[in-house]
Amino acid sequence: VEDADTMVQKAEGLGAQILASPVDVGTSGRMAMLRDPLGVNLALWEPPQSHGAQLVNQHGSLCWNELLTHDADAAGSFYTTLFDWTIEPYGDIYTVFMNGDRPGGGLLTLDEADGGPSDWLVYFMVDDCDAVHDKSNSLGGRVQMPPDDWPEVGRGAVLIDPQGAAFGAMHLLDPPD
Repeated sequence: VEDADTMVQKAEGLGAQILASPVDVGTSGRMAMLRDPLGVNLALWEPPQSHGAQLVNQHGSLCWNELLTHDADAAGSFYTTLFDWTIEPYGDIYTVFMNGDRPGGGLLTLDEADGGPSDWLVYFMVDDCDAVHDKSNSLGGRVQMPPDDWPEVGRGAVLIDPQGAAFGAMHLLDPPD
């Protein structure tokens, strides 16, 4: 964000709870921790020097963020208003957050049978989704969603590390630059 303090005020006005007010992180930047109106934690980053992920869409690096929620309308309204994003439907239960003309993340509607809480899921680009799945299992991880082909996207899985944190592994068919 351009101004963490201003964004925290905006988020609070939209119903977010402030978990940690903006604070300088050395000379790298300024950050704040929030909980959105649906109970999902997120962080804001103001980048005077460190602009966030410099390496993306390569093996082991960030390639996608996805908000899993039971109330896509409320989540979509909060995030599009907060960040001035737009949304584009993609199928029946998926929406893409657009940051200008670039996809910035996904919004997946969970059905009531999923039962888990709304949360952000981070995906890491991998060269071989099945190999990462096997390696995660050998290191004490668990599988939330086994490797599967995702039409027009690639092959992905959702794994859980030994401490219980979920993350995605994805091999994209056509990684963006």
